[in-house]
Formats: sequence, C-alpha cells, structure tokens
Amino acid sequence: MSQAIAVIGAGYGDEGKGLATDYFVRKFKAPFVARGNGGAQAGHTVVDGKNRHVFGHVSSGTFAGADTYLGSNFILNPLILSDEIEELETMGFKPRVHAHGDCRVSTIYDMAINSLVELSRGVDRHGSCGMGINETVTRHQAGFYLDFNTLFNYQETIDVLTRVHQEWVPERLKMLGITDNTFLKMPDNTQRYAHAFFDVFKMAPRDIASDLCLKAMQSLTLDDPKKKMKFEDTVVIEGAQGLMLDEYLGEFPHVTRSVTGLASSIRAAAELGKTSIIPVYMTRAYATRHGAGPLVYQGARITDKNLRDETNVDNEWQGSIRYAPLDLRSLKAYITEDFERGKLVAQAFGVEVDPPQMIITCLDQLGSYVNVVKANGSIIRVKPEDLPSVLVNELMCVEIIGVSYGPEAKDVRELADVV
Repeated sequence: MSQAIAVIGAGYGDEGKGLATDYFVRKFKAPFVARGNGGAQAGHTVVDGKNRHVFGHVSSGTFAGADTYLGSNFILNPLILSDEIEELETMGFKPRVHAHGDCRVSTIYDMAINSLVELSRGVDRHGSCGMGINETVTRHQAGFYLDFNTLFNYQETIDVLTRVHQEWVPERLKMLGITDNTFLKMPDNTQRYAHAFFDVFKMAPRDIASDLCLKAMQSLTLDDPKKKMKFEDTVVIEGAQGLMLDEYLGEFPHVTRSVTGLASSIRAAAELGKTSIIPVYMTRAYATRHGAGPLVYQGARITDKNLRDETNVDNEWQGSIRYAPLDLRSLKAYITEDFERGKLVAQAFGVEVDPPQMIITCLDQLGSYVNVVKANGSIIRVKPEDLPSVLVNELMCVEIIGVSYGPEAKDVRELADVV
C-alpha cells in the first residue's frame, strides 16, 4: 500500500511540525514533502547541525533532500517563496519546488489589505501576521481569481491584477470601512504603517505582474510529482498551523482561513497517488500561543525551568509568545473531532486512514516536573519521563510513538514504530 504520513499540529501551531517532518523524511527516505494547507504564514524550524532555517513555503524536508510539493489547497505567494529560495541557496541548498496548478496565489494587494485591517483593530486584533491569507481567500470567493496556472499566461496575469487593483481593492476597502480619513484617526505608529501599505496600492499593476510572473517561473514547476516517485515511496504531508486555529474547529475570529487538520492532508496525499495515510498529531509538553486569542490557564506554573523559544520572537504582529500547562481536555476534543472529520473526507478520496498517533516535543526544556490539566480540570504535576503514559491514559485516542529532547531529528526518541 502506498502510504503518506501526515504531520498535524494539535494546538495553536509551534508544536514541532518542522522537526517531525525532517525526522520522517530521514527515517523513510521520503522523496517528497507535500504542503497541504496554509501558505506564507507558516514558520517551521529545522535544525541540522550548523544549519537552521524557519521554513515557510519550502518544505521542512529540504535539509534531508526531499522535494517540495504545494498541493491544490495551498496558498502560494511567489514573492515570499522567491526570497526563501534565495536564502536557502546562500546556505548551499537548491530547493526543488513543484506546485499544483490550482494553488491560489496571493498578491501584494492581499498582503496590504490584510495588514491594514489588522493594524486598524488596535487591541482587538485577530492574530493575523499580515501575509494576506484571509484576503486571498476572500478575494477568490468574490470572483477575482488568480491561480498558479494563470501565472504562466503573462497577459492574463496582468488582466487579473489590473482588475484586482482597479475594482476589487476599492470595493474591499469600502467594505472594510477603510479610508484616508480613517488612517488620520489612528495612533501615530499605526498611521505610519497604514500609509506605507496604502502607497502600495498605487503601484503600476504591470510592474507587479512582471515581477510576480518572473519569480514564479524561476521558483516553481508544474511537473507532476507522481511521475518522479515509486509507488512504494512514503511521502510526508507537512501541515501548517494547528487544530485550535482551524477555520471550522477553532474559536472565531482568532482562526486561520484554512482546514489545518487531517482533511487537508488527505487531499494532498491523494494528489500524490497515496492510498493510505498515518496521522501523527504534534504537541509540545506544554501549550503555547503566538498572536491574539484566548489561552486557557495562561500564566499558571508549567515547570521549574525558564521556557525559551528562539523562533517566535516578539514582533509587531503577534506580540510575545505565551505559555500555559497542556490542557488534555481540549487536546482530546480537537484531535477526536479532526480525526472523525478526516475519516469522512478519506472516503471521498478513496484513502485509508490509520489510527492516530502522536509525538511530544520540547521535553528537553522541562525541569524536574511539568504541570498538565487532566480531563476533570485538575492540574497535576508529572515527571517528564511519565508524560507519554499520562497522555495515553487521559486522551485514550492516540498512541504516543515518540518524544523529542532537542530541536534536531537525532533528538527524537522512538517509543513505538510508525505503522
């Protein structure tokens, strides 16, 4: 049976999906990693000796030699992708990236509007990081469609971007109530950003189209990955964000415009000709959230050691990363609902779904204990080495197959075999 392994975040993102993807590519010598959801807002850290990179478009299997496949549900931003490829090339890597022709394409207008809206919310931000994901989805739903196939037709790309610039941007700004007068009423620091983004709207569409087409052609190929792999090859599906940010499962409005769980992975696996999928849910040994939105038990004691995060540094968009004890009630509820939804999607695509598994990361960051929230709401203190058995007993819906005691693939300790 031709299998795929789906790496899925079970929280609010930042669970170690990059680490797990790198680990599985090495373990199974996977020739491809598929990105089945999300887009440029992903930030998956992979460390391999002296090499360290936060992957966005390009897959986290790159250091291990895997090609990247951007599935039909991925949101492509050629400008950002091109920058990432250039950065990886300076490190000595030459990524090979393939994309499905139906990938929706973000434009500079989507990024600008997304940023303007988030800035205008002030203290009531939704948690957007300004990459234009929500605006790309909204624009496509309104009929201003731009996909990867279109980029290979220069004149058609210009025509679409001209329509977006002249018709959609004014309509969308009016819809959102954003005007010059609104900018003048903003705080000084927000005014500065708002005007900078507003200036982008005045750029000539032809110039943007030229740059967009050029970078897309240099960075991507429409080659069919199925022609480049053997039937028995295992592929890895690298999910983005986490279940608690899922467009339908998460707490609106602090969600992403994406199905972040198993369903998107199944679709990507089917596009690569895979007939079975193993869902591997990821969680740290504690909960985190980077960006706006609730975090239950935030501020409660987690361990007797200072926690650190080298990737999620303080920034204008998402503020500081926040920490809390792992809430096993929420974890179980989200995984169960996602898995059941995934099984229904699997039937439609003819893909067999294996029982869910889990990897727990960041155990090296703990001290002598870690606090977790049990199903009954009580907080208990657990020795780090006992955490896997506690999760199995409390969740009763996953098998813990591994834990990590560091940021590299070699730091993963197997507790059971991946079926």
